[in-house]
Amino acid sequence: MRIEIHRTSAMFVLVFIALVLAGCAGAANLLYGRPSLDEVDRLAAEQDFDRALKELERLRRDVPDSSVYVEAEKRVREAGEEWVLSRAAMAAEREEAGDWRGARGILEEAGEAFSACDTLGILIEDFEVRREQAALEVEERLVWSRARALLDQRPHLAELARTRFDDREVLKTWESTEDEIMELHARLMEAAERNLALGQLEAAEEYLAVAARIEPSRVVLVALEQLRRPEAEVPEPEPEPIPVQPPVQQEERPRETAPRPRAAPPPDPRELADRALAAAREALLRGDLRLAQSHAGRAARHAPEDAEITGLRQLIDDRITSQVELLDEAARREYVEGHYEEAEGTWRKALELEPENPQIQQQLERVERVLENLRRLRDRSGEPPPYPAWT
Repeated sequence: MRIEIHRTSAMFVLVFIALVLAGCAGAANLLYGRPSLDEVDRLAAEQDFDRALKELERLRRDVPDSSVYVEAEKRVREAGEEWVLSRAAMAAEREEAGDWRGARGILEEAGEAFSACDTLGILIEDFEVRREQAALEVEERLVWSRARALLDQRPHLAELARTRFDDREVLKTWESTEDEIMELHARLMEAAERNLALGQLEAAEEYLAVAARIEPSRVVLVALEQLRRPEAEVPEPEPEPIPVQPPVQQEERPRETAPRPRAAPPPDPRELADRALAAAREALLRGDLRLAQSHAGRAARHAPEDAEITGLRQLIDDRITSQVELLDEAARREYVEGHYEEAEGTWRKALELEPENPQIQQQLERVERVLENLRRLRDRSGEPPPYPAWT
C-alpha cells in the first residue's frame, strides 16, 4: 500500500516538475521574444504565405515588440514575392502558348496563396489588358472575314432579288444582308481607327480596304491614300562651314568714376500675387480663359500655397476642359456633315485653349489632310469636287 502511495506521489512530482519547466520555457519565450516559428516556416515552405502571415500576427499579439517577428515577416514576404514571380513566369509561358485560361488559373492560384502581394495585383491587371487586346484583335479579324464573305455573296444576292422580286424570303434575305454589311462597315471603321491609334498601319489598311469595297466614301479613300503613300525621303542638307573670324580687339574704355544709381528694392511677392490674381479674375469675367489661366499661373508662382489662387486655377482649368469638349463635339458634327473648313476652325479654337491636347491635335491634322486632298482634286479638274457622302 505504501509503495503505491509513493509511486503516486512520485508521478505527481514529475508532472509538477514538467509543468514548472514548461512555464519557465514560456516565460523565457515571452521574456526574450523568441517563441517557436516552426509553424510559420512550415506554412511558408508550403507556399501558404497568407496563413503564415496570420500565424505571425497571432504570435505578435503576445510579444508585439519582438524583432524576431519583424525579421520573420520580412523573410515570408520576400519568399512570397519570389514565388509569385516564378508563377508569373509560368503564366507567361501559358499565355504565349495561347492557353489564356491556364495562365489566369496560375495567377489566381498565386493570389489565393499570397493575396497581400502588391506585385500580383499589377500582374493580373496587365494580364487582363493583354487578354482584352487579344480578344479585340480576334473579333476584328472575324468582322473582316465576315465582311469579305458577304461582299462575295452580294452581287449574287442582288441578282437573285431582281429575278425573284415576288419572293418575300429572298427580298428579306437581301435586306438583312445589306443591313449587316453596313453594320460591318461601321465596325471596320472603328477597327481601323483603333489600329491607327496603336500604330498598326498594316491592319488599319486591311480594314479600310474592305470598308472601301462596301462603300467607297471620300473619307475612306483619303485615309487609304494616306496610308499607301510612301514617305518621300528628303536628303538632309549638309551643314555649311562656319567662317572663322579673327578676334576683334576692343579698345579699352576708361572706367566710370560716377557713382552708380542705387538699385530699387525687390517687389513684395504678395503684392505681385494680388496683382496677377486681380488680372486673372478680370480676364475670366471677359471670357478670355487662356489669359486668365496665364495670370493665375503667374499668381501661383508668387504665392504657391495660397488657397484662393489654387481654387481659381482649378475653376479656370475646369472651364477650359468643358469648353474644349463642347468645341470638339461641335467640330465632330461639322466633320461628319462634310463641313471640313468649319470643323478645322472649330478645332483650332479648341487647340488655342489646350495647345497640348493630343486628341485635338490629331483631329486637326486629319481634317487638314482631308482639305489638302480636296484642294488637289479641285486643282486637277478645275471644278469643285462633289459634296462628300459620309458614312
